[in-house]
Amino acid sequence: MIASKPYTNWPLIVIPQVFLALGQGLAYHTPLITFQAQIKQKDVAAGISTCQFLRTFSQIISIVIGQVAFQARIQDKASQFLSLGLSAGLTQQ
Repeated sequence: MIASKPYTNWPLIVIPQVFLALGQGLAYHTPLITFQAQIKQKDVAAGISTCQFLRTFSQIISIVIGQVAFQARIQDKASQFLSLGLSAGLTQQ
């Protein structure tokens, strides 16, 4: 968080996480309910499992891409970390 101070401000940490969780919950169940209402009864199981598979797969891909981008940024700054006193073994992990 960019607004963080040198001391722990619990409301500043907890309140944004609550709002993010509420938004995730609304974005997670609403499309499934809409999807169930629009497809035939015999296709509900296959449709929901396909939807869940695609959602899980896209979450995995976004985590991997985010991790690769994060590692690339950290590797660019490795020399700065070494100059600040971080061990070479830790910067290569």
